[in-house]
Amino acid sequence: MWAGTGHHLKYVRDAFTCIGVDLSAEMLDVVRRNVRDIEGIQADMIDMELGQLFDVITCLFSSIGYVKTYANLKKTLQVLCTSPLWRWSRHY
Repeated sequence: MWAGTGHHLKYVRDAFTCIGVDLSAEMLDVVRRNVRDIEGIQADMIDMELGQLFDVITCLFSSIGYVKTYANLKKTLQVLCTSPLWRWSRHY
């Protein structure tokens, strides 16, 4: 997720179905230029609802810094760690 330039998706897309998520529409355009056949979704990690489940969610490099405040960090971790985005979250 948090697509950035998308280059890291090149290394995992053969083993996984990948979706790049970014707050910036411009960055999603960069992903589409750099990595063909990757779905890009514009969303804010603080409160995203993607309508599907994931086995793995990554947030690489400095992406988490864009939440800006401790309160937003707590909201983001709630979304990432306990929401229905995770397949396993339904078992805990």
